Amino acid sequence: MKGLGFAACAALLVGISGSVSSCGKSPGNSSDSVASTGVSITAPVLKRVSSWDVQTVDDGGESEDNVGQHTSIAFDPADGYPAIAYYNVSDFHSLGDGPGGHNIGQYISQDWKAGSSVGFAYYDATDGELIYTEYYPALLMISSVTVAEGDDMGKWADFKYKTYDDPRFSFYNDTDNDCQYAELAE
Repeated sequence: MKGLGFAACAALLVGISGSVSSCGKSPGNSSDSVASTGVSITAPVLKRVSSWDVQTVDDGGESEDNVGQHTSIAFDPADGYPAIAYYNVSDFHSLGDGPGGHNIGQYISQDWKAGSSVGFAYYDATDGELIYTEYYPALLMISSVTVAEGDDMGKWADFKYKTYDDPRFSFYNDTDNDCQYAELAE
């Protein structure tokens, strides 16, 4: 898959103006290279602020659980409220109890379908798999499916809907040390 590599993304984040580059193998070239797309970009300057309003989402309650690792934020398109998903280290889950005591929910990412459901991608550390779950609030229903299975697939997952019913995933394959991409097969 072609796209922006880390170097180009890092350049965008620090506000360098220049050409977008794709890191990887160029078509017809077997060696690693950086190919310029010729597109000029100017990054916006971030507004300087003197302080941020930081709030606690979950303090672990009376048990003082270790909560809040691997966070993901998305905004409900219906009301604009933030939805924050995170991993509960003490109980090994993000989305309710894992099946059979599974250690689920690490590296969680989420995205909303317009007004109907929210989807999650996360790592199942017990089985070493990338899991996709959809939650339908109006129906109080959850549905899950394995996206990538193997010895260690799905760490550092990211997930977005390209269109209404078309989820896309990027994740780390720890077995092969590869960055991978998944979409629905045709």
